[in-house]
Amino acid sequence: MAVGVFMSILSPILYYAGLSGVIHGLIIAGCFYAHHHPIWKRIIVLVITAGKILQEQLPGYDINPINNVMPVVIAIDSHLIGAIAGFLFILLDKFFSHIRRSYSSH
Repeated sequence: MAVGVFMSILSPILYYAGLSGVIHGLIIAGCFYAHHHPIWKRIIVLVITAGKILQEQLPGYDINPINNVMPVVIAIDSHLIGAIAGFLFILLDKFFSHIRRSYSSH
């Protein structure tokens, strides 16, 4: 939901109907919560994902070759927004977990 709301506020795209932003958020959050995988694998996935998002945000990044192959316009801003939303989800989860633990210990 966060991706759709922020896309409507921050992006010049009038209609957004993709899931790529949500997928990027799930990748970020999944790397934090996937304790059954070694930390080095999770860090590699985070670095690759962050590098991809950073590359998409650089001036001069050309999305046209990808748009020519895909039948829809790719909203690269949704990838950044989704990743930020995934990170904020982690922070909120940690914050509320801390509050629950502090109340349950009293």
